Amino acid sequence: MHDGQAYSQGLAAAAKSQLNSRGINEALFQTVAAGAKDYAGLVTTLKRNEIDVLYYGGYHREAGTIMRGMHKQVISVVMVSGDDLATGKYWIITGLAGEGTLITFPHDPVKSKHGRTVADALRKRGHKPALFSMRTYGAIQVWAQAAAKAGSLELKKMTKSLRANIFHTVLGKVTFNNRGDMKQDGFVWYQWHNGKYLPKVFKKKPAE
Repeated sequence: MHDGQAYSQGLAAAAKSQLNSRGINEALFQTVAAGAKDYAGLVTTLKRNEIDVLYYGGYHREAGTIMRGMHKQVISVVMVSGDDLATGKYWIITGLAGEGTLITFPHDPVKSKHGRTVADALRKRGHKPALFSMRTYGAIQVWAQAAAKAGSLELKKMTKSLRANIFHTVLGKVTFNNRGDMKQDGFVWYQWHNGKYLPKVFKKKPAE
């Protein structure tokens, strides 16, 4: 499911593509209205089709409202979504209904040797080293190093520098491909539990 917006539709389409490439076909692929007060109709559809897992490409407000609706109708569906659900506002909307929600989000630099020193310095200055702020810090490190290596802020020279060099940041080593995407895999699984999203470790099934 997605709400038709560019971010949302892109997430849902990518999830569908990856599933299909692995021989898994979705039971439903639908659009919901953004900003609705409730999604009772959607919840009924999920219940009627005996859906076990819902990948929702969208934002925390709608995702939280959907989860609250499922809790109200007493159906058990695991929600999987993207990084917009990495906010306490999601739990404020869902309460216990949000328990078990899975999200993908970049790894936490604070827990790595690269980010620990910076995180400690931020704390001493009274700042919380949150995930988004640490990644912003890393982006500024990349930009500064690219500018130094290019010897210029001119766009073409900066672009060439970004694509050609290795950057050492709070995120670890960072390099880019010709499209401007990071080569490093920075996303991991988190699960909402008791009001917090925590790293999720999946146990592999034993071989039959």
